[in-house]
Amino acid sequence: MWTIKRFTPTVLERFRKEGRGLGTFQDYSAWHQVTRGDPSSRGRSHIVTMGRAHDFLSDLERNTTLFAWMHPHFLDLREQYPLSLDTAPHELTAYVAAPQWHRYPGTLEIAEELKIRHPRIYVKGDAAWWVMTTDILLALKLPGTPARIKLISISCKPSADLKSRRKRQLLELERTYWRYRGVPWLLITENELPAAIANVFIRTWHWGLVSRPTPAHLSAAEAFSARLQGRPLHFILSELSHELGSMANAQNAFWRSVWTARTPLALPLGWRPTEIIRLTDATTFLSHNPILMGRSACNS
Repeated sequence: MWTIKRFTPTVLERFRKEGRGLGTFQDYSAWHQVTRGDPSSRGRSHIVTMGRAHDFLSDLERNTTLFAWMHPHFLDLREQYPLSLDTAPHELTAYVAAPQWHRYPGTLEIAEELKIRHPRIYVKGDAAWWVMTTDILLALKLPGTPARIKLISISCKPSADLKSRRKRQLLELERTYWRYRGVPWLLITENELPAAIANVFIRTWHWGLVSRPTPAHLSAAEAFSARLQGRPLHFILSELSHELGSMANAQNAFWRSVWTARTPLALPLGWRPTEIIRLTDATTFLSHNPILMGRSACNS
């Protein structure tokens, strides 16, 4: 399969002409994408369809996004979001019509302020400023009248990256970009999101996130799980399937009740159907979600 091997000023200009980094909801187009025309990423890439095709450049990005989708106030998510090089309006203007918004400094100005060398690419005498990105820009719709939209910016990096002085500089540049905008910035590594916890949600997201069981089915799943905890998963699902009419209904109801913390599983949980199901309280269950908890490698 043909793939561009490296970034060039021409490639970045093509991204701009394609409208990458623009739009919201199903119209959003990620700046970096998992396509033949994009240089390959360092990690394992994923395309996950949830309303639209989402482009993730690593397992950690994909896993973190699953936990972002679990947020009870979830509104929208823009992955591989490009940071403005120059001064620009607030990113909230994509959702809220507000002509009087202030303009905020871009990465070039912030790099100069921090005395950090801004990344730049050179190819055969041609040069261009590198466009920095935030891995996940999450939009939440908070309850209230009127409803308020809040952004959370999330960078997903392996902990080994934090040993590099240059990578720490660029992370500080990214964090400062969002600090000027009053947007919380989380740095998620494998330490904030252990694989043993994430694996439960990787295996079950199509039931727990995409499915829409009825309230009656959810109530049945919650009741069966509470009554039958201490039994294997396959036993609970079998009993629930008799009640709901099919195994598909049982899987959808059980895992949706888990994802919404109505059935707070004691984690971690293995993948085998013979795993014993035990419950905990909702607070303990939700504490595994670094997005909800605001857990970050920069303050842990």
